Amino acid sequence: MNLRDEGRRKVIVFRDRATRRADVMAFYGDATSVRPLAFAATIKDMKGLLHNG
Repeated sequence: MNLRDEGRRKVIVFRDRATRRADVMAFYGDATSVRPLAFAATIKDMKGLLHNG
């Protein structure tokens, strides 16, 4: 994951993965689950990157 400047804003850029299409389809097809604590920690980390980047 990287941050890219776009004017006054930052854009989060994720590395592509071979499983991206299947992951997206599982998400929209309600066929996957998310570990809530890991999800919350990841969002917190991303906010930290944005504010400190």
